[in-house]
Amino acid sequence: MHKYVISDAIRDKNVLQFSIEYLGRYKKSGKTNIDIEVEGIDKREAMDSPQRLETIARFIYNVHTQKTHHKKYSSIFAVSSIANLIQYYEIFKKIENEEKQDIRVATIFSYAANEEDSEAKGLLPEVEETSLPKAAENAPVYNTSHTREKLETFVQDYNSRYRTSFSTN
Repeated sequence: MHKYVISDAIRDKNVLQFSIEYLGRYKKSGKTNIDIEVEGIDKREAMDSPQRLETIARFIYNVHTQKTHHKKYSSIFAVSSIANLIQYYEIFKKIENEEKQDIRVATIFSYAANEEDSEAKGLLPEVEETSLPKAAENAPVYNTSHTREKLETFVQDYNSRYRTSFSTN
């Protein structure tokens, strides 16, 4: 079986070159002589911690001009979930308002059509609760509203910045 990886595609000029940076990766350090049992770390909770997300957003904000060669280039920031995307967007907007300095942030996501939506009550046939999958106990919870409402807010931000009139309808 032949392997064709991204480095091959860049070499063949089938895709544009890009730079990936991994910063602040966790590493094991040293040995310990302490032999105690500890409770396992909830990796998802640690990775989605609001403090961690804000630290990352502030780092990106602080190096943005340098890394984009004085905003000559753009960058893509991929995140693990829509919940994280919403949090990052709101953090970037907060930082932009605090610093009074422009950083353009756009989002790309589709809201989940089967999310709990109070406007859809009574429009779908009744389904026995036992047939529906249960949410994971530690599943992320969206901040304040349905993701479609968040998406609409983000589209309105885009509209006001670029004088357009898009909507989620």
